[in-house]
Amino acid sequence: MQYVKQMFFLIMLAMGLTVQEVGASKPVRLTMTVFVHGTILPYIKLGSLHTLVRDFPSHATREHTIGDVMRYQGWYQYQPIADYGLRPLHDADGVAAVVHMRNQLFGSLFEKIWKYAFGDSLVVSYLFGWDGSLSASRRRLASYGLYQALLRERNRLAAEHRCDPALIDIVLIAHSHGGNVSLLLAEQETKLRRGLSIEHLVLLGTPIQQETEHFVDHDIFRHVLSLYSNGDLVQVLDMVSTAGLSKRLFSQRYDNSKLKQCALELIHEKTGLTHLPTHVQLWFYDVQRFKPFFLQAYSPVNPFPLVLFTPLMLKLLTATSHQALVVKISKEIADVHLSMYGGSEQQTIKLPCALMQPYEKHFLIS
Repeated sequence: MQYVKQMFFLIMLAMGLTVQEVGASKPVRLTMTVFVHGTILPYIKLGSLHTLVRDFPSHATREHTIGDVMRYQGWYQYQPIADYGLRPLHDADGVAAVVHMRNQLFGSLFEKIWKYAFGDSLVVSYLFGWDGSLSASRRRLASYGLYQALLRERNRLAAEHRCDPALIDIVLIAHSHGGNVSLLLAEQETKLRRGLSIEHLVLLGTPIQQETEHFVDHDIFRHVLSLYSNGDLVQVLDMVSTAGLSKRLFSQRYDNSKLKQCALELIHEKTGLTHLPTHVQLWFYDVQRFKPFFLQAYSPVNPFPLVLFTPLMLKLLTATSHQALVVKISKEIADVHLSMYGGSEQQTIKLPCALMQPYEKHFLIS
């Protein structure tokens, strides 16, 4: 009998297997979370004007150059952002040191919140950087880069973990026009047909445009969650890169089981008053200290951006059949409360503040 066991063990080694893998009841699922930043508007501070002029290359477009110079300056540095392409959150290549530190902490805290919501599944986090131009053609170009990068990384992870690529769930979380870069993946899949699938597409304050909103119906996306705020004026201001004006909501003809649209509201813990998040509050750190003043906003979870609570929102909203929803976020002593309202239905999920406290000081604007 001992001889049989030894032979079985040797055969497993030759096949590259372990006892744990053979005895596993089901294959391990991996989650790739990818954060896609929004537009980098060409506002120029006096302190950065000299840098812009000095670094202006003759072969580059104006939009691309401003994106290069501004991505780690002013308020743009206070967000999850990296250099161009798909990069692990721990990758420091080309990233300003203080931004890299925040990226690492952001990824660490996000993964802890994800595991709090969904258990101990393996989560790998990435950033996708693009030039941030307010241009439909540049977003289309960025979507091609994102499409190719997702396929390469999905296949690399599948080889590393010796699993079927279909067992790797891709979760895209995009702010502002990063959401339109993500929606354009549907166009790339239609053209290239490489079998890319997105388990969850989460849009935060994405300007809904007639040129891209129909992609929400594409088979590449299994679930789409559009998070918005009625206090977000930036979302509906784009009249440059679309015909007409951008919108806050997808048209009713796209209401289906895969799309959920959710208004976000913030509740003041002392007064009980409702505050509507601003555009930057969805994605940027420590907005209560932002300069200029018109970007400031109250938040019960400051200095953390609302994007960090995406796992809890997915947990709440995938469990309901309602398409039009409201999530109210409040803080009560030791917990952050996220309460979902859909019709007569109400559900609440709590996150211990103790989980976030070790990170708090690192997200404050210096």
